[in-house]
Amino acid sequence: MNWLAQEPLWRLTAFVGVFSLIAAWEIVAPRRTVQHGKTYRWANNLGILVIDSLLLRLLFPAAAVGIALLAQSRGWGILNQAAVAPHATACTMPMWTSMSPRRCVFTPSKYSCPW
Repeated sequence: MNWLAQEPLWRLTAFVGVFSLIAAWEIVAPRRTVQHGKTYRWANNLGILVIDSLLLRLLFPAAAVGIALLAQSRGWGILNQAAVAPHATACTMPMWTSMSPRRCVFTPSKYSCPW
């Protein structure tokens, strides 16, 4: 069984377990008097959790692409600083990061460089 394939299930199980433990602890031994209902507070906190999770899943990949494009345009990074031939870097990068179709030709079985 591949444990990493079940990663969302493990995350959900850990979240529900910790949330249940903390909720039971708050019911058994509250640290302060309740000003608002627990249901109202927990619903707000869970809503914040859902919104934060969605934003995290949407914005972080976009931010990574934006930073990569910024670094490429400004010449930052190891491959931009080293004296490496462009065709050598094109063959070492995966196909989806190669922006120029002239550098590497995708074949179903492998990547091949035309030189």
